[in-house]
Amino acid sequence: MSETKQTEGMTTDAIDNARTGYQVAIDMWGEMGNEVWAKFNVMLVANSIVIAVVGVVLTSPRVSPTLTIFLPVVGIILCLL
Repeated sequence: MSETKQTEGMTTDAIDNARTGYQVAIDMWGEMGNEVWAKFNVMLVANSIVIAVVGVVLTSPRVSPTLTIFLPVVGIILCLL
């Protein structure tokens, strides 16, 4: 049987439920922080790829006109995201 004691107006079951609720809230807050960092890392990789392609285009002797228009547009879109 579950033994419930009255402790300053709250039963031990209520105290356990409150502790569980707070622990879940803390875990959710931590996961939200991880999600923000995951999104940041994805954007960092995407911008690094664009910068690497720009570096290759700038050092190549033959520059494609498509890339000269496409790369700045992709960079601006990434910055807006």
